Amino acid sequence: DIVAWIKVPGTKVDYPVLKTEDNNFYLSHDIDKSYSQFGSIFLDQRYYNLDILKADNLIVYGHNMGQWNDTMLGTLMKFKQKDFCEEHNEIYLYKGNEKIIYNVVSVIRTTTADEWYNFISYGKESTFNEKITYVKDKSMYDFTMPEHIRKRFITLSTCDYDGAYKILVIGVKKVTKSNLSNQVLRC
Repeated sequence: DIVAWIKVPGTKVDYPVLKTEDNNFYLSHDIDKSYSQFGSIFLDQRYYNLDILKADNLIVYGHNMGQWNDTMLGTLMKFKQKDFCEEHNEIYLYKGNEKIIYNVVSVIRTTTADEWYNFISYGKESTFNEKITYVKDKSMYDFTMPEHIRKRFITLSTCDYDGAYKILVIGVKKVTKSNLSNQVLRC
């Protein structure tokens, strides 16, 4: 079920990303499908049969094991500090031989009722701009939008320490030298 690898510099997030047909399964199972209180890092079930590199908003879930343990997505709590965000503003997703870099553009404290969880695809330029406005308005801090981006998001979702709220760390796909030529050709 491993479909990618995720790494967030400055944190201990450095894990395989699994696909699932049931969002509850990997909350309590490891990559070998054995019971684990830590669970795994996994994609929303709606991506199960999709090419994840074409997703407009790739939602990745994982536990925050609490202040007593910094495994899984628990070290994303560091993003609640503006200084940390400014110093560690990238998320890396590895798929096959490709390294995709996302620039963090928002950190949101919210609930599972937030409409952002319903957003997987938009398909229109105007909708992308609306999504950028949405995450900027809800963000705990102001972020500078990177100059060269692709119109794709990644959302890392974990519980806040109190369990009632979620922390979302949201990035936009960065245009790198390796994919800049593709970007120019597509214009």
